[in-house]
Amino acid sequence: MVLWSLWKNLNSKLWENTDKPPAYIVTRAKDTLNEWSCIQRAKLPIQAANIPHAWSKPPAGTIKCNFDAAPFNNNSIMGYGICFRDFSGSFMFGKSDYLYSSTKILEAETIGLLEAIKIAILNGMTAVFFETDCKSLVDALATNSNPPNEFGDLIS
Repeated sequence: MVLWSLWKNLNSKLWENTDKPPAYIVTRAKDTLNEWSCIQRAKLPIQAANIPHAWSKPPAGTIKCNFDAAPFNNNSIMGYGICFRDFSGSFMFGKSDYLYSSTKILEAETIGLLEAIKIAILNGMTAVFFETDCKSLVDALATNSNPPNEFGDLIS
């Protein structure tokens, strides 16, 4: 945890031009270790039914784009990652970025999807499957699409 806290401080110094005193670095390491320990004690045993499925290839002639996003730093920064693979499963390209934005998880995931769609359009892709682990985004798109389930086959 101390090494992680030092690494976070170095990144803050490089990217945000902020420098925290040594006492802060040690306190952050202790607090993080305490939080981690609490979570470890509270974890429930994993049941076989809860194991997520493995990544699957898209149909021949198509592309699959996996994307994910999350808020960080007390929801003041959101980051996202995007990965495009062809129907053989070969990596085509990806992108990750962050924005200074106060977002909730659904908003962050939606921004990630929007960025993925922009990349697909800019690269002339027409047969793209978008995949996310955010059920609320999939449900929101399915609920708000016209006609119903328009996105059902494109976003999972």
